[in-house]
Amino acid sequence: MEDATRPRMQFPLRLILRPSRQLMFCLASFHGAAIGSLLTLDVTWTLKLLLAGGVTLSAWFSIRRYAWLSDAASIRDLSFTADGMVHCRLGVRATESFTCAISPHSTALPWLAVILLKSPHRWRLRPVVVLPDALSEDDFRALRIWLRWKADTVDKVGSNDA
Repeated sequence: MEDATRPRMQFPLRLILRPSRQLMFCLASFHGAAIGSLLTLDVTWTLKLLLAGGVTLSAWFSIRRYAWLSDAASIRDLSFTADGMVHCRLGVRATESFTCAISPHSTALPWLAVILLKSPHRWRLRPVVVLPDALSEDDFRALRIWLRWKADTVDKVGSNDA
């Protein structure tokens, strides 16, 4: 029996992501550690510099797309529906959009939400990493609740998505 005093989630749940300083710091730190680990390799300095250049390019593209949300392929706007679908808008001006499903492998933690999107037009899952500074506190809480609620409904249905 449902508790009448408990508020119900309103659909669609629309979340507009902001650039995340926390994610930028994490991505820069991990890429910096990767460059630091290149120093321990027993290869020529030319190869080390070439590999460091590749890691630096990876850092630039990752930070632009996932932390600053300034890439044309960045997901900036998410609208969650009661049936488990998500409407996403891409780009700085949020002009291009698509609808996709949420993978049951998405994760919601108190300090992090990783949303794995399954698009019918792509064979790979598309990740959206959300740290608390990318949303208001209430929106971040609503996102975590929605992800846990969706995971519970997928488990009850018995979906075994690999």
